[in-house]
Amino acid sequence: MENYNAFADLMDSFRSSSDFVKIIWLLLPILLLGGMTGLILAIRKFRRRPLMSFDHPELGHVTVYQSDKTLPLLQKIGGLPILPAPKSAPATAQPEE
Repeated sequence: MENYNAFADLMDSFRSSSDFVKIIWLLLPILLLGGMTGLILAIRKFRRRPLMSFDHPELGHVTVYQSDKTLPLLQKIGGLPILPAPKSAPATAQPEE
């Protein structure tokens, strides 16, 4: 039992299988890699959706993407009055009274 080689056993199983099973063995890693790449690209595309888009008199057309720096950026560009939200609630703009 000391000379057992798992890779040799795997290759022996591969050689003794039918042609259809060999095709599946060869295509499965390629399809798995393609599927994972497609999933990652779809998630990245979903995350890069713009939060808002507007025309600024000095900067021209501005597109804002969601990030941690979005609120300070909006305050700096447009002078928007965004009030800080309570710690337990998500950040929302509150109307002036």
